[in-house]
Amino acid sequence: MVAAGIWLDHRGSGIPLNSGELIRFHVIANSDSYADQALKLKVRDEVVRAVGPVFKGAGSIGEARQRVDENIDLIVSTAVETINSSGCSYPVRVIHGNFQFPEKTYRVARGGGSEEDITLPAGEYEAVRVVIGEGRGANWWCVLFPPLCFVSPPEGEGGGADPSGSIEEFPAGAPPAFRYDYTEPGVASEPCRVEYRFKVVEWFNAYTEG
Repeated sequence: MVAAGIWLDHRGSGIPLNSGELIRFHVIANSDSYADQALKLKVRDEVVRAVGPVFKGAGSIGEARQRVDENIDLIVSTAVETINSSGCSYPVRVIHGNFQFPEKTYRVARGGGSEEDITLPAGEYEAVRVVIGEGRGANWWCVLFPPLCFVSPPEGEGGGADPSGSIEEFPAGAPPAFRYDYTEPGVASEPCRVEYRFKVVEWFNAYTEG
């Protein structure tokens, strides 16, 4: 377990990240089907876009926690609207608490166009978790505070997804005082179809058609 107050191994990074000063962001798909994984990516994109400006302005972990609690409804509504607009009716659960995470490396953009990697060791971290449906699919995560959800993962990381991770493998720890668990009702009936296009593909198609 990573104890609060332990400075993390950045492998050469000058970024002062403290394990007790982080809030991670975790999105778990309903299943590992292509449609459910594509839906997870859409939910990820829309939620990060919605809350990104909120966390970029947070100056401390205390302020970031307050902004999480003040924007839980925004996270829920954004996830639900994205799921519904994709033709799905999965329930959504948003939890602010402590969870176990495996080791993870993030690539961070630095001044002058350079990049560097920071590595968060395996252990328990504070996080905002968005669970779609049954939450049995591969998951994706980043760091909400300090805001690292807006940088690219290292090559080969697969967009931050962990194909082996699921809600069962990363259970919640003891509920902290700030834990918030919100469930949006829904019915996961027939598998839904989700179309997820990568921007480079859309650009290429537009270029060739033009």
